Amino acid sequence: AVMYQIKVDGQVLWSPALSDAYRIISPSLSLEVNKAGSLTFTMLPGHAMYNAIQKMKSIITVEQDGEEIFRGRALDETTDFYNQKQVYCEGELAYLLDSLQRPYEFEGSVADFMRLMIKNHNEQVEEEKQFTVGNVTAVEDDVELALENIGYSDTLMALESVLLDAYEGYFRIRYEGGVRYLDYLYAYEENSAQIIQFGVNMLDLDNQIDAKEIFTVLVPLGGINDDGETITIESVNEGLDY
Repeated sequence: AVMYQIKVDGQVLWSPALSDAYRIISPSLSLEVNKAGSLTFTMLPGHAMYNAIQKMKSIITVEQDGEEIFRGRALDETTDFYNQKQVYCEGELAYLLDSLQRPYEFEGSVADFMRLMIKNHNEQVEEEKQFTVGNVTAVEDDVELALENIGYSDTLMALESVLLDAYEGYFRIRYEGGVRYLDYLYAYEENSAQIIQFGVNMLDLDNQIDAKEIFTVLVPLGGINDDGETITIESVNEGLDY
């Protein structure tokens, strides 16, 4: 069986091996590529660490079979009439929301752009929210950016709008030697071998068909050829452009 546990600032908050004094209600972890991810759970008033969590400061981690799969901060908590405390945590990619990127002009590589954005971020936040640019494999090394930005945005949006929107790829946070690295990858180096089984580790399933995503005819259009005409698929599709 898979073993999970939740820690706050390195101390165990919940584990199936602990007594009822550490019991929590409805723990739910949501992870998604290029998103910070979130963790929610509810603590009963008799919990041994009921008052241990400091909002925006405490580091919350989730481990699966001893391997850390989530790290972030406690963002919000709500206490109900019965003093049950619901805690909401966000992943540490959200630290990039805490800094502001001002108007800039930039020419250089993708890695240099990331280093500039992260340098600006690090100058505005505490040490525990800082990053170091790590591996950059999402684009070729010879790709050069020429950018002029006149607006203001948080650092995460600045990185997403310039990099993910144009080149896609994946942001990944990685720890090595006590350093928090932000990688920008073409693909993850390893895949999960876990088999998804309904009722075992897939607890719910929705199948939705949205009519807005359905079309009856698709006419692909390419660039302009030497004759100044738009390229279609006619020449390789029996004379039809659709």
